[in-house]
Amino acid sequence: LLPSPLSDCDPSSVAIVSGCLLSHLCSLLSLYPMIRLSLLHLPTPQHALTATLLFAIQPSLPFSLTLYTESLFSLLTLSILLLLERGGYATAVVLSAIACSLRSNATLIPLFFLLPHALRPGGGRGG
Repeated sequence: LLPSPLSDCDPSSVAIVSGCLLSHLCSLLSLYPMIRLSLLHLPTPQHALTATLLFAIQPSLPFSLTLYTESLFSLLTLSILLLLERGGYATAVVLSAIACSLRSNATLIPLFFLLPHALRPGGGRGG
């Protein structure tokens, strides 16, 4: 076997560094669904860029860059919203189940599925 810089490291240290790198990656990846959603719902591309940049430098940024589920949950939630916007309901349901396993407040995600129905003319009452 070839020597590796990680071969002398404590396995728990490698796990912590790997988790932080994964958290960083999820934080960066969450910018894609954010900009796509912003471009769909904000009046100008400049507004969309501003919203995405503000999301990138949010006050809870330290929690997104540590070994928490914050950035993965953001990535999943924004991806769910983008999938619902594009009609990818089955994939959105699977991602919702994964998000529910991460955080308890993900139990509110099904409201995103119901919101378009409730906003129809007649309030979703069929009238």
